[in-house]
Order: sequence, then structure tokens, then C-alpha cells
Amino acid sequence: MKGGQLRLIVLAGVVACSGLRSTPGTRYLGILLNGRELGAGEVAREAAHDPTIRAYVAQHPTPDFVLVTSKRDVQLVYNIRAVLAYFHRPEPGAPSVLSEVTPLPSGLYLMLPSDPRAFTGHPIAPVGPNCWTVPVAGLSCRTCCLSIQACTVDCKAAPPSPPAR
Repeated sequence: MKGGQLRLIVLAGVVACSGLRSTPGTRYLGILLNGRELGAGEVAREAAHDPTIRAYVAQHPTPDFVLVTSKRDVQLVYNIRAVLAYFHRPEPGAPSVLSEVTPLPSGLYLMLPSDPRAFTGHPIAPVGPNCWTVPVAGLSCRTCCLSIQACTVDCKAAPPSPPAR
């Protein structure tokens, strides 16, 4: 096979897969975005469709990072405040339920640059898996990132609490 043919095959593969992230709602799915750059647009887009996110961002503007891990899960990271604001929609189109976690989960913290505004300093562990779990709306939502561009979430019913003594 010649080099030109190989390039065409690779290009065809890229074009075939591009439909996976072709809509505004899926363009940055699973990618940890800087909240002052591409993430700002994602926050605005999510806030326009979700009153819970809109109200939260009105009180706590400009997160340092934004992570949309599914059509139902949005995470806003405030590095200076050491807060992860996790939003989960119980069903598509419904307003989300908020859960705040502080300090930042270690799996998330390991992936963040030391100064998100200047993007200086390297993350401690930019390549994972880096995982963290957030309780929200009776669920346990576990996010795992192989890198800052490959994050997924899996929400399951939270395990029952142990009986009180």
C-alpha cells in the first residue's frame, strides 16, 4: 500500500468517526475544558437549558474547568474554592440536581494544572485512570478519565446506608 492510500484510509476513518461529536451537545463530551476558554461556551450552553446550572453560575461565575461527561452529567470545577459542583439530570430534559464536593476529589485534582488561569505547571497525573465518585440524587456517580480528553461517567443507585446503632 502506498503512502497516499494509507492517508486516504486514515482520513476516511476520521471522517466516519466525526459524527460522534458533531452536535453542540456532544462536541466536548468527556473533555476537561478550561472554564475561561472553550469551557465558557459550554457553561453558557448548559445554563441556557438547565435552570439549576443557570442559578448556580449566577452565584458562582466562571468555573476554572468544565467537564460534561454525558448528556445528563455536568461538572464545574472551582480550583481556588476547592469545590466540584456536580449536576445530574434525573431524566433527559429535566432540571438537574446539584451536589457540591469539597475539597476536590483527589482523582480530579491530580489532572489539574497548578494554575488554571495561566495554565502554568504540569498536572501531577494527567494520564489515568483518575477516578472520583460523587453522591447525587440517591445515586453514586463515578467519573473516570484516562486523560483530560477521555472521561466517562457511570451513575448507579447508591448503596444503602448501614443501619444506625
